[in-house]
Amino acid sequence: MVTREYKINLPKDVEFILKTLHQHSKSSYLVGGCIRDILLGFEPKDWDFCTDIEYSKLLDIFKDYSPKEIGAHFGIIQIKINDEHYEIAKFRKDIGLSEDRRQQKIEFTSSLEDDLKRRDFKINAICYDGEKLITLSEEHFDDIENRELNFIGDFRERLIEDPLRIFRFVRFLVTKNLHESMDDIFYCKPWVNENIDIIKRLSKERIRDEFVKILLSDSPTVGLRELNNYGLLELIVPNIKDMELDQKNPHHNSNVKQHIFRVIRACEPILELRLSALLHDIGKPSCFTIDENGVGHFYGHEKVSEEMAREILTNLKFDNKTIDIVCKLVGNHMNKSHRQTPKAMRKLVNRVGIENMQLLFSLMEADIIGSKPPYRFKDLDNMKILFHEISKEQEDNPCLKVTDLAINGYDLMKLGYKGKEIGDKLRELHEIVLEHGSKYNNFEELLKYC
Repeated sequence: MVTREYKINLPKDVEFILKTLHQHSKSSYLVGGCIRDILLGFEPKDWDFCTDIEYSKLLDIFKDYSPKEIGAHFGIIQIKINDEHYEIAKFRKDIGLSEDRRQQKIEFTSSLEDDLKRRDFKINAICYDGEKLITLSEEHFDDIENRELNFIGDFRERLIEDPLRIFRFVRFLVTKNLHESMDDIFYCKPWVNENIDIIKRLSKERIRDEFVKILLSDSPTVGLRELNNYGLLELIVPNIKDMELDQKNPHHNSNVKQHIFRVIRACEPILELRLSALLHDIGKPSCFTIDENGVGHFYGHEKVSEEMAREILTNLKFDNKTIDIVCKLVGNHMNKSHRQTPKAMRKLVNRVGIENMQLLFSLMEADIIGSKPPYRFKDLDNMKILFHEISKEQEDNPCLKVTDLAINGYDLMKLGYKGKEIGDKLRELHEIVLEHGSKYNNFEELLKYC
């Protein structure tokens, strides 16, 4: 074990927890991500503690701070101070190997060294006692100073312990800006190739959570390229290998995958937006045709991409709301024609949802930026102007959905409509309102068409 004198100005509540722990055991520390982030120049998101104090005693010490057992098996409690949550863990070490970290067998220990050895990366195995930094060797400090990412011990053992660590490896490279200093970031690739079946047995939820963090990072395409180089991206987007397709189209100077990466890079870090950027053209290979002039076309690819996107996101266990928004964006990203009319815009807003239109415009803009220059934004700008005008009319009298109509099914029943006739008439009236705008959405006007 090595130490370095170091002073961290801790938040008041964090300092209180550490001092409280020290009253019962000096072998109590801040550890892991919070210390790593401070040393790398990032603002910590969470503050985690480790100690040799027994689990039951921890519950008693912090009984006035809503202690919650979030892992009795792992010796972890969560406390709440001033609406912030903090985790305190008993020193532990792993026993044996597990294909899923959630099933890992552990043994409580009084040794800080054992606890640090069980962690994944050297930069994550540094703790702080309030006065000095403590870790296993100088190499851990070197990795911080050199902004490098290395596993503790033999990387093969760390990956067997938890195969998800290969995704975490890529995630830390891009979220902590470590990729630029790494000379060789493919040294794990042979292990991944040999153990891909073990990786495939990881839960979809765990893979998804790591992938989302990569996708929302400041360098998403770097992360995607690393996942692709490791053969891991196809576990998320199964047909990613097909994306090497040459588009043979004058509007593109890159293959489909390169275009997709450019679009992602042009998008803000909003989950639904970057997911739609990733998936907006995945249907292109199956729609590819070449005309008599040798020009490539992808007619209807947006609808095929929408279907594939729904399957991919469902497989990754995304929530229904996210899936619904992404699929709407993917399925409508080609609606940037110069022939847009108020009726067409109202129909588009009806399909996508008025609350999702800004995301759609952002995707369309990124799609243009990801294509071959010169960039033509005129049609998109006209669409935005038209949408603004329609949005204003919706504020006073919404008319985008059938349920917004001033006439409903009960009114039609009173007029003598029955069964299927009611639905047909409501859809007909809705078309009229979409055509002419909210000025037609009043009872007397619609009654003329009944």
